[in-house]
Amino acid sequence: MSPRRYQMANRSVAVRATRSRIVKAAVRLHARKGALRTTWDDIAVEASVSRATVYHHFPSLDELVPACAQVAFDLIDVPSPEEAAARFAALRTPHDRLAQFTRETCRCYAAGAPWLRAAWRERDVVPAMGAAVHRLQRALRVLLDAALEGASIDRRRHPVLVTLLDFPFWDSLDAAAVPRGRIPHEIQRLAETVIRNAR
Repeated sequence: MSPRRYQMANRSVAVRATRSRIVKAAVRLHARKGALRTTWDDIAVEASVSRATVYHHFPSLDELVPACAQVAFDLIDVPSPEEAAARFAALRTPHDRLAQFTRETCRCYAAGAPWLRAAWRERDVVPAMGAAVHRLQRALRVLLDAALEGASIDRRRHPVLVTLLDFPFWDSLDAAAVPRGRIPHEIQRLAETVIRNAR
């Protein structure tokens, strides 16, 4: 590798590391203070970078919040129906697909809970937070459709299943001190009951 390419590769790594530090700092601050009360100066101090560096990477909440959502929920884009189906390709039955989907969704909720709580609190007053919540809910619906492929279920029950698998329901169980390891099982049990009663 030439010295020039080596320097460019090193710079690219450093830029990604700085960006990651800024996003993680913003996630922590949004969880503690909310996006409305978090300033770029706050993020700069938390990330140990200059305010100008924060602005360079994220000129507004419209750029910052989606990056935070990716860190908090491990989701970049709403999957297409084909991409969602591919996630479950190795699982034969709707029961198995729903069980995996519930486990993975609850794992993401547990990992990103503080930021997700802030996003739901501010979704009606911070447009970028509202957009992030909407995107997460759209992804949830697409993935749920893929998980339920082949299940005989009345489509009118779909909103009930979405509600059971959405973050606020997980959060209500968490707030009620249901052990986090049990929450996926409880949600799965309720979802299976809805599916059985909808046939």
